[in-house]
Amino acid sequence: NAGEFGVLSACVGETALDLRDGLGIHQAGGTWTGAGQVNGIFNASAAGPGTYAFMYTVNGSGTCQPDTASVVVTVTLALNAGADGAFNVCEGLDPDLFLLLGNNAQSGGVWRDLDLTGALDGNILDASDAGEGVYDFRYVLPGSSNCPGDSALLSITVVPGPDAGDDDDNNQICSLIGQFQLINRLDGTPDPGGEWFFGSGFTPHGPVFDPDTDVSGVYTYVVPGNAGCDPDTAQVTITLFQQADAGSFGTLNICANADPVALVDHLGGTPQPGGTWTLGVNAANPLYNPAVQNPGNYVYTVQGAGPCPNATAIVQVTEEVPPNAGLNNVAAICSSLP
Repeated sequence: NAGEFGVLSACVGETALDLRDGLGIHQAGGTWTGAGQVNGIFNASAAGPGTYAFMYTVNGSGTCQPDTASVVVTVTLALNAGADGAFNVCEGLDPDLFLLLGNNAQSGGVWRDLDLTGALDGNILDASDAGEGVYDFRYVLPGSSNCPGDSALLSITVVPGPDAGDDDDNNQICSLIGQFQLINRLDGTPDPGGEWFFGSGFTPHGPVFDPDTDVSGVYTYVVPGNAGCDPDTAQVTITLFQQADAGSFGTLNICANADPVALVDHLGGTPQPGGTWTLGVNAANPLYNPAVQNPGNYVYTVQGAGPCPNATAIVQVTEEVPPNAGLNNVAAICSSLP
């Protein structure tokens, strides 16, 4: 085990940089190759500024092959741990903190988890593991008597990602309920301030559903991402049912000896066909026949669809007594009578 690839930084004043510090866990007794080092000790002062590569080899035994690992050293005039900074990080991300130190930060340092989050693995912060909050991390490039060390402090605020709520794919709506806010139909706890879209084409839509102008379908809510988080989406699937129409109150004043008439023709409005008629609790013939039916309040009922209630309307029937001229008769009258 020759260890792993590593990077080190040194300033030109360093005369005895131990290359083994870049290998991590490794097996001793191997050999080093590369200019400017002796037995794994690199003289950066003699080499001068630049980038230098070295190879460490551990010979295999028996049928085992040798193992190698390389260490790259960057020599500069002075160590540079990068710049202090404060950053917001989405809770769902695993950012590389080294990238937040700026372009001049040198590799090979160590991180100190000042708030003991336990969420830092090398350069990588598990923001979900850390949880929401503000945490400080210090990056340190160790120095020596010939090379002053340097450090940089990062303050990381872990913020929650956007929450569009949860899908609700079973919204059966009756047209009579009027307008409503689509966000109130989502499950969960959606963040405000998102945008709504309709259908697979993501046509922009306002936050309000209007049964008079909108249609059944899928409405998508999108909350923008923040602090590196991706946007979050949730969907409301709406099935819109139109309220049944039984028409409106009407009257029928019919002669008791008239022919049968259709009750529906005496309702107001625009009643839907297919309803049923009742008089009190009894079913009634949709054709009113004064010869066999009684006057009264005839109720027309159209069954509601989905969550819509039934619709009803009344025809008030009254009957007129037909005129009575009496019966035919023959009378004999004497012509001499006054």
